[in-house]
Amino acid sequence: MIQRKILLPIKTNNGFSLTSNHISGGIEKFAKQLIENIDGIIPLEITEEDRKQRRTRQKIERAILEYNPDCLIANDFDNSIIGHDIPTILIFHVGDERYIALTEFIKSLNQRISVGLHIYFVSNEQLRFHNETCQRLTGEELRGIKGFIDSSYCEGNEAAAEDIISHCTTIGRTDPQKNPFLCHKLCKPIGVSSVVITTLHKDIDRYRDYLKKNEHWNPSQITFRDIAYDNTMEILSKSGSYMSTCPLESWGITAMEALARGVPLLLVKNKYDSHASTEIAASENHYELIDKNEKSERLKDIIYKFNRLTYEERVIISDMTKEKHHKLKWIQKINDVIDMRLSDKKIINNFLKNLFF
Repeated sequence: MIQRKILLPIKTNNGFSLTSNHISGGIEKFAKQLIENIDGIIPLEITEEDRKQRRTRQKIERAILEYNPDCLIANDFDNSIIGHDIPTILIFHVGDERYIALTEFIKSLNQRISVGLHIYFVSNEQLRFHNETCQRLTGEELRGIKGFIDSSYCEGNEAAAEDIISHCTTIGRTDPQKNPFLCHKLCKPIGVSSVVITTLHKDIDRYRDYLKKNEHWNPSQITFRDIAYDNTMEILSKSGSYMSTCPLESWGITAMEALARGVPLLLVKNKYDSHASTEIAASENHYELIDKNEKSERLKDIIYKFNRLTYEERVIISDMTKEKHHKLKWIQKINDVIDMRLSDKKIINNFLKNLFF
């Protein structure tokens, strides 16, 4: 059997390496999961220095010549990554955001799909936003989207904790868009404990004011910075609820990690009065949607309701989540996506052979 070869370029930041144990973000985690679980992956790190020196395209072209891969999997819409003469799969992770490069990409997306790009979104909420953008810019809906791919999976060994030590926890980098300290802001006035687990954004100077404004929380509002993943998950598992403070997310990995440990969700609503992570939950009973200015009494009632769940009820949440996001299901989905891409490649090659020879 011929071994397939899949080139995986991945942008790295803050000294992160695909071989390190530290995970700096969701896309890096997704890439590591591909490397660990999918046969034939050839990882190619695109460092900050590569990008600064404008050698991303050259580096990928050299890798294509060296490895002669069957296809390329991209997690970034940068044309220097997806603009090569090779069958390409783009897994599009960008949420509800607006900036020039993204706008130009969305404007060109239908054309890219028409010439062979296979693109997958990660949630219906994400697709809804970008489809609206495409309609506004071009007068057309997005056409030919291949489907959806979950950003992560459950390992299967996640477990609910018997003892709860905090009412509400959130995890997110120190960034006003992620806004992790909204958890403290909402919990303090109603007298419930909260935990924020955060990492410093790579652009520290840009967010220094946000960081400074959030150094004053009292002992019931605890902040941990840059702690190990295992410690983060232990604290999360012992929380009565998890708050997803960013309404713009496309798919919440930490929301899934909370549910896998039996911790129900508080999801801050987006402009559609929804949140992408509603799709992650195995039941509507496992989350509540809240406003970023949620009324105190309602929020208090929700947090207390979730904190009153029994250990047995948390185990049910955990088991249902692990079944929905089973690792083997995720692996099979990725393999199916690759097989579809390679099958399309064969069809094109056969068509050209019949036409010219």
